[in-house]
Amino acid sequence: MINIAICDDEEIMLYKIKDKISKVLQPDVGLMEFDLFYNPKKLIESYKLKFYDLIFLDVNMPELSGFETTEILQKNENKPNIIFITSINDYAFDAYLYSPIAFIRKDHIDKDLLKYKNSILAALKNNSVYYSYTLNNKIFKIKIGDIIYFESFKNYINIHTINQEIIKIKKPLKSIFEDVKADNLIQINKGFIVNITHINKIDKNSAITENNQSLPIGNTFYEDFKNKFKKDM
Repeated sequence: MINIAICDDEEIMLYKIKDKISKVLQPDVGLMEFDLFYNPKKLIESYKLKFYDLIFLDVNMPELSGFETTEILQKNENKPNIIFITSINDYAFDAYLYSPIAFIRKDHIDKDLLKYKNSILAALKNNSVYYSYTLNNKIFKIKIGDIIYFESFKNYINIHTINQEIIKIKKPLKSIFEDVKADNLIQINKGFIVNITHINKIDKNSAITENNQSLPIGNTFYEDFKNKFKKDM
C-alpha cells in the first residue's frame, strides 16, 4: 500500500491531481491510498501520526505556502518525499532549494508526471529498503532513501545522511553491495557509492549532490554512472 497526500486549496484541483496520479502510477505501484487536504495545517498534523510515501503540495496557498509547509514537514524524523505543484513556472528555481522529487505544473500534469515518473518510482523504492549496520555491538537500520552517499576512509565507511549526520562503521566499501540490494546505489569511484536519487547534476567529472557537495567520478565508472543518471532523470 502506497500512502499519498495531496494538499491544494482548490477542491477541483485536488481531485484532478488524484485522478492523474492514479492513471500514471497505479500500473507500477499497485494499491494506493489518498488523503486529500484543503489546509496545509491539517496535513502537518496528519503527518505526525501517519507516514506518507509521497506528498503532492501546492506551492501557492494563502495560509501557509508549500515552501513553508515543507520546512515544517522536514523537521520530522521521517523526511517526506515532496512533489511541488503550481501554476506559476517562476517558482521552479526556488522549489529546488527544498530538494523535491519533482515540480509539476498544473497545466501540464500528465506530461510532468510522466517526465518524473522514474524519479518518483525510485523514491518509493528507497522508502522500502534499509541498510543495517553494527555500531558498539548494537544493530541499527537506516533507510536507503536517507543516505546521500557512502565514503571509504581507510578501513572504515562514512555514511553521509540527509540530516547531515555522518555514521562511521568499520567495513570495506565493497561490502555495501553485498549487504543491500538497491538499484539507486551506484559506485562512482573506488572511494564513493552514491544514492543517485540525491544527485542533482553531473558537472564535468563530478557528481553534485542536492546539498551541493561535489564528489569525484572515476574514469572507469563515468559512462555507467552517466547512463544511469540520464535514465533516472
